[in-house]
Amino acid sequence: MLTSDPGVLATLREAAGPEHAIWHAPSADNAVDLLVGGRCCILIADLGALRGDAAALLDRLHAQFPELILMAAGRRDEEHSVAMLVSDQRIYRFLHKPVSPARANLFLSAASRRYNELRNAAPIHMTTVKTTATRPRSGLIVTGIILLLSVAAGIVIWQSRREPEVVTPPPRAVGSFTQEEQIADSLARGQMAIATDRLTDPRGNNAVEYFRAVLALQPDNALARTGLETVGGRLEARVVEALRAQDPARGATALMTLQRAVPEYPRLDELRAELVALSRSSRAPISTSPPPAPVKQAAPRTSAQTQRSKTPAPTPRATAPATSAAPPRTEAPAPVRAEATASSRVETPPPSRVESAPTSRVETAVAGRPSASELDAVARLRGRGVLLEPPGNNAYEQLLALRTKYPASTEVRIEQQQLASALLERTRTALAARDVETARAFLSRVDNLVPNMEATKSLQRQLAAAQQQRDFESQVVQATTLKRVREVPPTYPREAERQGLSGWVDVEFTVAPNGTTQDLVVRNAEPQRIFDQAAVDAVKRWRFEPVRRDGAAVAQRAAVRIRFELK
Repeated sequence: MLTSDPGVLATLREAAGPEHAIWHAPSADNAVDLLVGGRCCILIADLGALRGDAAALLDRLHAQFPELILMAAGRRDEEHSVAMLVSDQRIYRFLHKPVSPARANLFLSAASRRYNELRNAAPIHMTTVKTTATRPRSGLIVTGIILLLSVAAGIVIWQSRREPEVVTPPPRAVGSFTQEEQIADSLARGQMAIATDRLTDPRGNNAVEYFRAVLALQPDNALARTGLETVGGRLEARVVEALRAQDPARGATALMTLQRAVPEYPRLDELRAELVALSRSSRAPISTSPPPAPVKQAAPRTSAQTQRSKTPAPTPRATAPATSAAPPRTEAPAPVRAEATASSRVETPPPSRVESAPTSRVETAVAGRPSASELDAVARLRGRGVLLEPPGNNAYEQLLALRTKYPASTEVRIEQQQLASALLERTRTALAARDVETARAFLSRVDNLVPNMEATKSLQRQLAAAQQQRDFESQVVQATTLKRVREVPPTYPREAERQGLSGWVDVEFTVAPNGTTQDLVVRNAEPQRIFDQAAVDAVKRWRFEPVRRDGAAVAQRAAVRIRFELK
């Protein structure tokens, strides 16, 4: 609620109750901070609290935050100033003052419903076009439907007279899937959605919904949680890109998307703080008084002319800060006040301010910030996938050099986050390919860039499990060294027997702690794919005495060669 009227604010809070969180913004700048921070979805602007052209300010807010539900409050004589915005729905509702709690509650409920409708709405324009186009041919459509029903009835009668043995049972319905099958299907669809950049849209077919469906069935599913972390990393990259482009409106939209998709994302507060800081440093597009801008430009010109006649040296220095973002706000008001009072003040105090403070500020900012070419060199290497190799010419080493040279640079921190996300993605790819060494090499650099990330900790656990599994699989013993309790001979394939073929199959398997055989894999065979299934079916029915270490039964990987020979 953007207002300076405590009565309106109290009424609104009374009407809201515990259902809505009301954030008070006493000024337009405070309101923008809350919007940029991603905390609000509905803005009620009290026209009495806005200075200057209220319609222009609200129009700019609507343009910068297109997802925002914007409402206005004011007296009846103030409504005409924003009537155009109300008529074209840029302002959703106008709330007349004085406001009663009952009316305020109705307005809040309507705004909430509107926000949820826009957020969850499915596109219907194509349906509307089709309906409009086919309406004049309704008679033909009815006739066509009748013909189709007649044909369908004939087919049903013909099918009922056919022999019953040719009828096949229908396929299993989706609802009869087991929970494990549903989880596997949702995980696969979620990974495909990430690969095709369907992170949060469209509704019902995006990565976030698939992974949440898995967590609803199995709250501790590690793959679903990793998938959401990946989505969070992708959405965070969008926020970082907006920060780098100095675009707070796009950053606010990206941050709100990240907040809805992964509410527990660890860097939400940090990103929100950076967006608020960026918004405060670029207030020009959201200023409450745009008309006086030409006057501010004319005033310094006359004062500069008076300074040029007496002190020519400060004049070139005075124009330099005008190119930067911060100094114009401290520079513009001073000459205006000085010109309005006396010429003696124009001659003495302003030059000292212009020469000393702003100049030193510009020099330190340039000295502590990398150039665009330095950052672009790192970004190009990252974009080409040159992350760690070759030595001396990769994104990681060049970024570390920039961090050493500019330790307090925001741009370097943003690039660190993007490179860390790229390294995490490569780690996941290497783990999926069971390349433990490559995964370890990528993951070991992430903590140096962005310490204590939850995604890093999760991948470290996966890496440890993959290393343990690889060590287990590498310790393969011959099955002949283990005591076999039951051995089932393989069945000779009929086709191989008919053709007089012989051969062998190498089977690798795990002897479980209970003596059964699990995880069977055909490592080699001669000839290929002739005796494989017969060998696997036989080894599946073998039983061994459990392998014991330190008195406890443990799993053991083993291998055996099954020979097929005709006698």
